[in-house]
Amino acid sequence: MRRRWSAAGDDLEYGLLAEDKAGASTEGQVLDRQGFGAVLYRLPDGKVIRTAHDLLPYRVSHADLRRMKPALAAFYADQNAQIDDLLTMERHIHNVTADVRRPVAGTESDISSDALFYHNAILPLSNEESPERSRQTEAFWDRQVVYAITSGTCINLGLALLNIYLAYQTGSLSVAASTADTILDLLTTTILNVSAWMRRQRDPYNYPLGKTRLEPIGILLFAVVMGLAALSIFGESVQRLIEGPAAPTALSMGLLLVAYIINAACKVVVIAYCTVVTRNTSSSSSSSPCKILAKEQSFDLLTYTCGFGAASLASVGNGVIWFIDPVVAILLSIYIATSWMSDAREHICRLVGKTADSRFIAQFTYLALRHDSRICWVDDVKAVHFGENLMVEVHIGLPADMPLRDSHDVGESLQIKLEGLEIVEIAHVHTDYMYCHPWKEHNVQ
Repeated sequence: MRRRWSAAGDDLEYGLLAEDKAGASTEGQVLDRQGFGAVLYRLPDGKVIRTAHDLLPYRVSHADLRRMKPALAAFYADQNAQIDDLLTMERHIHNVTADVRRPVAGTESDISSDALFYHNAILPLSNEESPERSRQTEAFWDRQVVYAITSGTCINLGLALLNIYLAYQTGSLSVAASTADTILDLLTTTILNVSAWMRRQRDPYNYPLGKTRLEPIGILLFAVVMGLAALSIFGESVQRLIEGPAAPTALSMGLLLVAYIINAACKVVVIAYCTVVTRNTSSSSSSSPCKILAKEQSFDLLTYTCGFGAASLASVGNGVIWFIDPVVAILLSIYIATSWMSDAREHICRLVGKTADSRFIAQFTYLALRHDSRICWVDDVKAVHFGENLMVEVHIGLPADMPLRDSHDVGESLQIKLEGLEIVEIAHVHTDYMYCHPWKEHNVQ
């Protein structure tokens, strides 16, 4: 991270890399490791970074971002996101109780005793560093997420039944295409809910790694069905264009208008509700369930507008512009097929085991560095998609003379902390006394 922007001739020292007088970048250096897994890092300007909280002065305010050029604003917005990610990891380190194995009071301290528990060896956050939101507030907005998803599903079900009746009565292909999009979105939600329920049915003998890959497999199968439905509508629309104008269908403009108002009003209410919930929940990233639901409802509103508009125009003037309906149906079917092909490609990459985004790898690396002061180095961090979540593999270096019991506790407690993250499905921690581990450790064909 560099400082590149100046306002009114003054450099804003937001970057974490500085430049010397010759113009070359000068990086900082790691000074020492203190207690509780802290890493001391000295910047070129002499400032020392101990934890992620020391990076708060380098966050750029929204007012400064608005004054920057778009490309530069995007750079510093990304830097802000990285700092926020590290702060999230810092809170996770303090909240998850899994560091050092200690015998429970009143039991034998023998190593064979099963009465062992994990306690947190890292000092708790101060009152100034603790999150401002109370647990009751977080629980309230978490319930609102469930309510939003449930209400969105019920509304989609009611609108789907209404639009099926309307498409049957009018014979409009554009209305049928928009209705198909709604039905398939509804079925997708059902598949995700069923797969999530099946995932919770643990079977450690037949499925020791869980059933997290059920969701992308279900979406892939449904993408095939979606493509076939779009292809069917596309073929019917082309056939109607070839055959030419048919006898004009008597469409009730009042019926179309009422149906569109009902659809649009329901979609707007769901979008507004999901937007409010997203702003007040901690899960405000692009993968937030409410944000995804709001995006889907926005696309549905667009398809409804196109479908009902085309059906209305096709019935104006005794069907003079009859071709509007099949043309819009063709465009909608192409849009539906394209969007589902994109989703299918994304989930295929996840099933194959594509590497996770670099921001996640940075978070896992920071978590490993801050986990325990006895960790000498982090040799390697890998994170690949494992269904909807990630599988993480971390190599850490420990002193060569460390007892086996201590090295086991350090590695297993780090594994517990990694698997405590929502995005992590399973984690593997390898301990070693040498660095520069071979890249091809596993015999991967």
